[in-house]
Amino acid sequence: MDESLSLENLEAIEELVWTLNASRGEFALVIVRCNYAQLRDRAIVALCEQVENVVVWAMPSETTALLEGIRECGVTDETAAVLVTGLEGARELDELLSSTNRIREEFRSDCPFPVVLWVTDAGLKRLMRSAPDFESWGTTTHLEIAFNDLMQWMNARIHEWSTGELSCRLLSQIEWTNLEKELLYTEERLKEDNAIFSEEFTLCWSAILGSVYHAQWKTDKAITSFETALRLWNDGVWPIGKARVLEELIRSYHINSLRHRDRSHPSWKRFREAVDKYLGFYELHYPDLLASHIPFFLGDILVSLERWDVLHPIALKSSKMSNLHNSLVARPYGFLAEVAANAEDWAGVLVQAHQALTKLELAKNFDDFKKPIPPSSFNPEHHIVIVDEAWYKTLIAKAKVNLGDPGESIKLLEEVRLDLRTMRHSLRHLQGGFIQRKDKLCRAY
Repeated sequence: MDESLSLENLEAIEELVWTLNASRGEFALVIVRCNYAQLRDRAIVALCEQVENVVVWAMPSETTALLEGIRECGVTDETAAVLVTGLEGARELDELLSSTNRIREEFRSDCPFPVVLWVTDAGLKRLMRSAPDFESWGTTTHLEIAFNDLMQWMNARIHEWSTGELSCRLLSQIEWTNLEKELLYTEERLKEDNAIFSEEFTLCWSAILGSVYHAQWKTDKAITSFETALRLWNDGVWPIGKARVLEELIRSYHINSLRHRDRSHPSWKRFREAVDKYLGFYELHYPDLLASHIPFFLGDILVSLERWDVLHPIALKSSKMSNLHNSLVARPYGFLAEVAANAEDWAGVLVQAHQALTKLELAKNFDDFKKPIPPSSFNPEHHIVIVDEAWYKTLIAKAKVNLGDPGESIKLLEEVRLDLRTMRHSLRHLQGGFIQRKDKLCRAY
């Protein structure tokens, strides 16, 4: 038994064990309310340790029929119970629940074992609304995190954000959505308990919510959360944390601005103002670090804003840095080529873009790049290399056309098309991981 589970949760699990054993051989519906994935997973492990022949089914988001899914999830004559997680991740949840309600009598004949549905409070409300008759058959158990454990959970999320670990996590869209629900539920619960938080805690919490919203492309909510954090941030308090908020804020503004072609739209104005604030902050606190941000995201931001006068000196400094690794070492030259293209210095474009390709070829000599990529795998570095190589070749092709060599240009663009088609074929096998990284892998060319 998991010793990290509270006494109340252990008692709830014992009741579940009794219910499952008492209902062997016949259908019974059990609903477990649990708002935290980590607690749910620990409880399932503890439950399976005490009840044999339990099938745990993580319901895929494309599931359209609960009963059919249970029939096909690996049950046998020996199955003692089926534990269903992921119900709320169904793309057509209300339709799935309504159909479940209509055919509820079939569960009695087709499921000679207890079915345990794991839901959050929000999920239970939807179950009661869309499948009221089916829900009324169930007995409900509640698992909850104790207050002290809840504070530890919150501090762990703050640590993930403060170290940058949270924004680097390759979660599926459903996992980001579940994390958002956990955060909002935690906030609501602590308000009900009249918990008192420091200003530093509140601003970190707003920043975390902003990051989670941004990961789901809920940019308006992300911007609101980041701006709330910045309003609470006093000068001199953990400046590197404030820099991270400013960075994520301009990423969200960037996405919003790209939805409007008219650059006089207020979204573009707010985007420009946020970038100016970011640049001013770094020039004041970390002037030597700006150049290191060019390969990661700042170069793309400045190109999007056509801030060539700002981009050129920072990219030039970035190109001389010795601590950039792998494909990143080539990107400053790509941005210098963009500056040259804007000035219609096509000879300069060729010099910088060829230099970028040379640096990229050196990066591809690392052992990691010599290994073939399985179609179902996700390796961001490989895909970054493919996209960046296409970027540099496109710049060269543009320069070749302007220098009177369209034949070579067409050849390069055909190579780009084939490379990107290969990458798209690989990405079709991914189930959401690439979505969380597409702002780093895609550029509009």
